[in-house]
Amino acid sequence: MEKRLVTFGCSNTYGYELEDPDLQAWPVKLGQLLNYKHKTINNGVPGASNKLIWGNALRFDYGKKDVVVCMWSYLSRWTRLRDPKTSLSGVWGNGIACDDSRHSKNVMKSQFGENGWELNRNYFETWEEYDALLELVLYANHMHEFLKVQNIPSYHIWIGGGPSEVTWEKWQNKWIGNLAKTELDDRFKPYFQPDINFMQYDLHHSKRFIDEANDNMHIGPKSHMLVANDIARWISKCG
Repeated sequence: MEKRLVTFGCSNTYGYELEDPDLQAWPVKLGQLLNYKHKTINNGVPGASNKLIWGNALRFDYGKKDVVVCMWSYLSRWTRLRDPKTSLSGVWGNGIACDDSRHSKNVMKSQFGENGWELNRNYFETWEEYDALLELVLYANHMHEFLKVQNIPSYHIWIGGGPSEVTWEKWQNKWIGNLAKTELDDRFKPYFQPDINFMQYDLHHSKRFIDEANDNMHIGPKSHMLVANDIARWISKCG
């Protein structure tokens, strides 16, 4: 088919720590399964928050025959979006992936400079799961409508909370892993656009996370192939 697959997401879309993401990551496998002629564009960014995924998808230069898949990321990640025309780094946005106690003030400093912690601590100390879920709905709805008016079909997948969600434990003064319930229950269904293609997909389920990448943390090549097959079947059902 004369189509091009364009994907957005975090490291799970990028194919982080695979031997060859350009050949093994699920976006390229999905493009092959869908029999799209043009080379898949993988816009996955390791550490990306949902806000950064939205920002990157918003600013992409689409073609008339593109098909978009957004794999939305973990709720606890946050990004301060910067104007690429004025930012000294030239970066559209900075993602913070605070996955466990190894990521703390030093991560803030490396991402945002000497005052990085003070710039960002308010977000994490006041973080609420419900608020983050509503933001996820907002980003997905907007990209759906933004692309629909351009006649570009889009598919939206959320990988769930997973083991990388975090909370700020004030009494311990550090980041810790939090396996709190993070799922879109019936409360959120009325908030989605009625014609959006949205699927919650637990990427960390044992039936999908069947092998590991080189870092022993991210999904491996067999898992990426499995994910591509699952998404291809879902897209075919969506029509």
